[in-house]
Amino acid sequence: MKMCQECNKNKNLENFSKDKSRKDGLQRMCKQCYRDYCTKNKERIAIQQAKGYKENRETVRAKQKIYNDGRKEEKAITDAAYYDKNKQKVDAAHADYKKNNPSKINALVMKRKIAKQRATPVCLTLEQSTEIEEVYELAKELQWLSEEPLQVDHTVPIQGKNVSGLHVPQNLQILPKSINNSKKNKFNQIEHDRINLPLLIKKLSQNP
Repeated sequence: MKMCQECNKNKNLENFSKDKSRKDGLQRMCKQCYRDYCTKNKERIAIQQAKGYKENRETVRAKQKIYNDGRKEEKAITDAAYYDKNKQKVDAAHADYKKNNPSKINALVMKRKIAKQRATPVCLTLEQSTEIEEVYELAKELQWLSEEPLQVDHTVPIQGKNVSGLHVPQNLQILPKSINNSKKNKFNQIEHDRINLPLLIKKLSQNP
């Protein structure tokens, strides 16, 4: 049991959130009192948090990066599950953002277009260009099979942080929007090899 220093009531420990800065590892207020406090002091807390972030920006970002890096797969699964349950809400929010931020959207589209141009090899043949167009057409044709939009994705991102792929037929794949969004500009070499190495070995065995 622990006494809440706000309502002065003894409550079970599960009624208190964790706080590593305190000796017992728990907040001084119970969860209900803390929620009430936050509701009453919303603006004050927002100002304090903004000030704290401004004064410790690099430290906060470093901690956040460590936290995010440790739960990438978990976050991807959570994001995909959330989208599945809230498709209309998420799509509506994206539509509103595009409508209210046309300059930002245009900048992103242009950035993507330039990246795609730079990732397109000079030696790309007419046949390969046709294959690329066919992949995009196939995505449209297969749309009726999916409940969510299908998108053409680069297996190895053309704007990846650690590795960048090319805008060529062999680097294209068709994915549901939720999976593509959770993938972002990340490339999982282990997963890529698990899927593609058997195909490569089979192909080489057929063409000695």
